[in-house]
Amino acid sequence: MRRCNHGMICMLACFLFLLSFDWAMAASVDLGLRLEPKLVKFQASVVTDAQRQRLEQALREGSVISMTWNIDIESVRRYWLNKDTASVSITRRVAPDLVSRTWSLVDVSGGVERRVSDIEAAMVFLTHLDEFPVIDRSLLETDQRYRLLLSLEVRLGRPPDNWFVRWAGHWWGYEQIEAALDFTNN
Repeated sequence: MRRCNHGMICMLACFLFLLSFDWAMAASVDLGLRLEPKLVKFQASVVTDAQRQRLEQALREGSVISMTWNIDIESVRRYWLNKDTASVSITRRVAPDLVSRTWSLVDVSGGVERRVSDIEAAMVFLTHLDEFPVIDRSLLETDQRYRLLLSLEVRLGRPPDNWFVRWAGHWWGYEQIEAALDFTNN
């Protein structure tokens, strides 16, 4: 009986430690969607000031930050499970150079890299997607309800080199933000 109580106390302590370890703040994402004649364009920004300040402080201290925007579009059905229609993943990384006081902006998905000297430009690159084409409207059915699901993964620090750390990477400077937006293809 006594051994069971110690085990329960240890499990409770581990659970409380894991809860305190999660340093993620409640973040809100401002989502927008524009239906053009041929494309569906997406725009989003992370708008929490506290999170923005924390990311900016990490960049000033020399941490590499990468954000992966996972965008899924699914057809909303009433009696069946929702049907996946499209999936897009965009990874952006900012690596500071403290000596030259510049930031390297890398769009990992597209292979584009540029260097800026303004931390505000680096923050906008990380936390905003503007007019990003998600799907061709010809692939969507007319008058069908769809749901856009956003999963934003934020990682602090350099990407790990070995497969195990990449696989279990959510324990090392990882935060996930999720949001959804419903729309109808008219």
